[in-house]
Amino acid sequence: MSKKYLAVEALASEILVLDPKRSFYVSVVLRLKPGDKLAVFDRVGKQARATILESNNQHVVMALDELEEREKPSRFLSVALAMPKGARADWAIEKLTEVGVQ
Repeated sequence: MSKKYLAVEALASEILVLDPKRSFYVSVVLRLKPGDKLAVFDRVGKQARATILESNNQHVVMALDELEEREKPSRFLSVALAMPKGARADWAIEKLTEVGVQ
């Protein structure tokens, strides 16, 4: 099974309550249920392992384990891409974002 990741606005406390958009993503798209684990990270360099406590498509509550600081990357990735048409462009943007292209 592949490792699941989720970007959030901020990791500040031990309990994280997701907004409806991210709740839908976690419960419907990723199909995660209470007891499942995933990695969460924010924009300022923090990451944590999370366990889902409650889950439905409008409300997800997670408990965060061991909050830690991520190291800044030693290398940066640049991608030059001739944008494909239609759904392939959306797919390319999604996958490039997942690997950290900014």
